Amino acid sequence: MIDMVCIKDNYGHAIRDSCVEECERCHKCEVFLNGKDEYLVLKADVIVKDKPMCDFIIFRLKPRGRPILIEMKGRTFKVEQAKAQLINGSALAKTIARKCFGDWSPESFHPILVCREWDIVKHRMATDDFLRLSGKKHRVIIGECGDRLSTILRASGK
Repeated sequence: MIDMVCIKDNYGHAIRDSCVEECERCHKCEVFLNGKDEYLVLKADVIVKDKPMCDFIIFRLKPRGRPILIEMKGRTFKVEQAKAQLINGSALAKTIARKCFGDWSPESFHPILVCREWDIVKHRMATDDFLRLSGKKHRVIIGECGDRLSTILRASGK
């Protein structure tokens, strides 16, 4: 069971209602959530500022499932940097889970890379090899700005 007091005390400044990223180059990018009360959304790069971090960590509350790591990018980006941000996000998700979820420590994740537009080269670079998160291999899941989280996960077979 999640300890919301622990979350609010330690990560309250990072709690968000949605997954929206805005910047000058990428304008606005959003991943839509179905049933906001089913998720705890944390802005990961607000929690950790001294290393490259994914944009969002999402914990599904009803029922509890694998943490979702989301990194959002504009049109131009380096795939290896985005993967490093997802890897760092997985370590933070484990720390948060150990601290505020009692006996639960996630071993599996949904690493999602969201982009405004995918070209074939970047798509292939992002999906061809595996990320090693908590000692397990994970394929990066691809999405586009404006997608629903449920659609992204369904399309990936997760």
